[in-house]
Amino acid sequence: MSRNSLGTDVLPGEEIEVTANRTAERPNNGECDRSAHQELSLPSETTEFSLKDTFSGRDPDRGMAATDVPFRWGTLGWGYLHVANEHGWDNDRDRSDTEAALFDLAPEPDDPGSHRFYFFYLGPNRIPCTRRVVARFNALDGEPAKRGIITSFAHPGWYRKSDFP
Repeated sequence: MSRNSLGTDVLPGEEIEVTANRTAERPNNGECDRSAHQELSLPSETTEFSLKDTFSGRDPDRGMAATDVPFRWGTLGWGYLHVANEHGWDNDRDRSDTEAALFDLAPEPDDPGSHRFYFFYLGPNRIPCTRRVVARFNALDGEPAKRGIITSFAHPGWYRKSDFP
């Protein structure tokens, strides 16, 4: 038995090294995507700004204050229709990962008014995975409300977009 750097007794061969460094960027081949892609369109009597769901999260534009984040029906370019059609959506798994990401204490700025949030987890076969959520907290000129969640998807590796300029 030996002592590690923290003074803990460790049996030889049982000590593991843990780092907080990001993993290498890897192509997204579906390892972390857990939901089937869907082919949805906007239901009748629904507009792109109709509310599909609401998440709890933090608003970087208001000092990381707790807030409700809308998940609107959107279009094929943003919102629920975009996420379900392009990335897949499962109400239980994707919802919990998305909400966890919206509590990221260090979101990155994205397009003006938008922010990227991240949640890091171990996926299938202990593959490092990242949930990336982009959300907008203000309304664009001519829009009736803030968009809220623009996209939410998982990719392999533990890294933020800013890690790769």
